[in-house]
Amino acid sequence: MHYNWGIVGSGWIAHDMANALIQEGVGIYGVASGHLSSAKKFSEEFSIEHVYENYQAMFEDENIDIVYIATPHNSHYEIMKEALTHNKHVFSEKAIIINSDELEECVEIVKERHLAISDGVTLFHMPLFKE
Repeated sequence: MHYNWGIVGSGWIAHDMANALIQEGVGIYGVASGHLSSAKKFSEEFSIEHVYENYQAMFEDENIDIVYIATPHNSHYEIMKEALTHNKHVFSEKAIIINSDELEECVEIVKERHLAISDGVTLFHMPLFKE
């Protein structure tokens, strides 16, 4: 199955994720950033067709299936909650959220809407962890 990814943020970690998605043959549908000029530059670098003026515009696009959050961790909760309420799956850079109450609130939305959230802890994907 094909999923359309949207990237929130355009810093160095977003660049790493974009490279990883492209390496795996996964297209990136859109990008939004705190500054439209940064999103446009990012879209040009990675040949991303859709650039959103703000996060809300991305979340309102029904074509976006999964949102990758690559912003500073203290902004994850608000962005994640908004994405989830627009029925988007969320993959967040670590730390996923900065406190357990906010995380539990997002988990409740996930359960109600049959969505998925995950964070980018790479440890689980390292060969040593499999052993």
